[in-house]
Amino acid sequence: MYEMQTYLKKADILTFLNISLGFIAMVFIFSNNIDLAARLILVAVVADGFDGYFARRSKTESEFGMNFDSLSDCISFGVAPALLIYSYVSE
Repeated sequence: MYEMQTYLKKADILTFLNISLGFIAMVFIFSNNIDLAARLILVAVVADGFDGYFARRSKTESEFGMNFDSLSDCISFGVAPALLIYSYVSE
C-alpha cells in the first residue's frame, strides 16, 4: 500500500494549506469577521507563492499539482475575495 507522502508532495501540502485558508476565510466572511478573513486571504497568497517555488526546486512538478493549484487559486483568490467584497459593500 502506498503512503500518503507518495501522493502529496511538499508543494501539494502548501496548496492544501492555500485551499484550506480560502475555505476558512469564507467561514469568517459568513460570520462577519471581515478583517480576519482578509488576513487569511493574504496568508493564502504567501502559501501560493511558496508551493510553486517548492515544486520547481524539488523537481516534483506534476499535473495533479498544477490542477490542484488552479482549484485552490479559484477558491482563495476568486470566490473568497468576491464574497469578501460583497460582504463589505452590503454592510
